[in-house]
Amino acid sequence: DLLTLYESLVKGLTHKLNPIKYALQTMLASRQHADIETSITFLDEAKTRLESYKDAVFLCRIAQAEKKLNLGQHHDCLQILNEVKEAIEAESDIDPKVYANLSEVFSNYYRRKEDQENFYKSSLQFLAYTPASELTTEEKKQWSIKMGMAVLLGKNIFNISELLDKEILSSLVGTDFQWLYDLLMTLGRGQISEFAAAIQRHQDFISRFPAIMKEMTYLD
Repeated sequence: DLLTLYESLVKGLTHKLNPIKYALQTMLASRQHADIETSITFLDEAKTRLESYKDAVFLCRIAQAEKKLNLGQHHDCLQILNEVKEAIEAESDIDPKVYANLSEVFSNYYRRKEDQENFYKSSLQFLAYTPASELTTEEKKQWSIKMGMAVLLGKNIFNISELLDKEILSSLVGTDFQWLYDLLMTLGRGQISEFAAAIQRHQDFISRFPAIMKEMTYLD
């Protein structure tokens, strides 16, 4: 399996493999550990081996923050994320993979906290550092759904045009989330009557999401 392959082949290549690729492989291997605490220790050991490569160390720390989040240790997760954010802001020439991973875990944290505005902001940052070509069709769809829901549920999300400009949104077309695509497009264009018509047209689908229905009733 991946963990066995890592231990037998990748682990000893610290100074031969590209540090970013090494860190990313380490992050993938860490997910193979059934015990999350063991996974955190695994990443700690990798950080020690990678201590000469700051970007790689940042990636390992971000992965540890993700593990803390999975353990429900939200405070510890946020502390690590903020420490990494502060550290990279003091640096230059940071690899985009670091920014992408940091933004992704920030978005996961804020989604867990049901903080729609910060989730949306962090997700936009993730997409800014992640080429659409690197996302699978399903990943594009999931990001579009979660961000679209945040737009409809958030009270202070006004930069919807940034999401509408992303090609990933087209992943919703022709799916059971066509309703979300139609609502976002009409809302973003300021087409109020078309927005209301879309709500009526997709009532059966929207009714499956009580929180969204509540917001739609409020808009009425």
